[in-house]
Amino acid sequence: MGFNSLGDEAEMERASELVYWLSEYTFTDKVQKKNKGDHKRVTESKEKRENRDHPVYSSSASSLGRILENMSSSLYFIIPALGGYTLTSLYLLKNPHILHRKRRTAFHCTHISHRGGSGERIESTMEAFSHAVEKGTEMLEMDCHLTRDGHVVVSHDENLLRQTGQDVTISSLSLEEMPLYKERMEVTFFAGHYSTGTDRKFALLEDVFRKFPNMPINIEIKEENTVLIQKVSDLVKQYDREEITVWATENSNIMKNCCAINTNMPYSFSISRGMQLLLLFYSGLLPFVPLGESFLQFYLPRIINRTYIPEERILKSRLVISLIEKLVNYEKEPFETSCIKRDPGTLVCLQ
Repeated sequence: MGFNSLGDEAEMERASELVYWLSEYTFTDKVQKKNKGDHKRVTESKEKRENRDHPVYSSSASSLGRILENMSSSLYFIIPALGGYTLTSLYLLKNPHILHRKRRTAFHCTHISHRGGSGERIESTMEAFSHAVEKGTEMLEMDCHLTRDGHVVVSHDENLLRQTGQDVTISSLSLEEMPLYKERMEVTFFAGHYSTGTDRKFALLEDVFRKFPNMPINIEIKEENTVLIQKVSDLVKQYDREEITVWATENSNIMKNCCAINTNMPYSFSISRGMQLLLLFYSGLLPFVPLGESFLQFYLPRIINRTYIPEERILKSRLVISLIEKLVNYEKEPFETSCIKRDPGTLVCLQ
């Protein structure tokens, strides 16, 4: 396309000036942006150097260094002390009589009949206790409650619905009003298994003492009843069996009451004291703490979740079961471990 007139030449001159101006402006803008970016990087680098040289920054770095240095020097003392404590604790766990006097208990047992061997006869009856003794049991375990007219009755439950089918409590009945056990009773810890027998009467604690004068007996108190505890203690003294009758309860407050009323009877761990025992055992403090209890009762993990599912959520915990298993395995040597026939529990005699 050509320019044939003066007007066209003027237009061409203005276009050339515009192109030159645009190119000059674009070049200048790029240089300014570049210079601005370089200035920003230089400024940032300068700020970093200033921050690094700032007194606060230097003080923080030196403080961290001192802390790490102190920690490393402390490890030289902590590790040997921890190692010595661990070795000492393990040695004393294997040799507890170095710090503690060996107890001379009146009896040792390896076979305990829970509720008189409730898996074979109707629980807590004289027939059940007699059958257990005939089979060679070395201890009878039972629970006691008080009737309205003051008799100490052997029964696991205060409410008789499970055992008799009647929704009444022992404390609301006189001895004469006590109903009979069911003809067939499902074993608590063995679902689908029933025990039977010819004897369906509730036994009196005094009758048990009279018939088995030399048999060790473990009596569990389930309720905060000072009158009941006092009557049990009186019967124990009357039949001269304080050394072979053991207080048992799950509640620490009830145990304190039992021990206050009769200090001569040996006693077992309550649940809270059992948890403290586990804590002392796994922390390594057990050898250094004196124990007043003579017996430890707990569930056998091999039976839990196989033939018996406990209602308590904590006893379903795999962690709790594994801790108990480790404690049981450890106590096979320093303590005498006793098994309860067909029952999710065991009793350990602390020597």
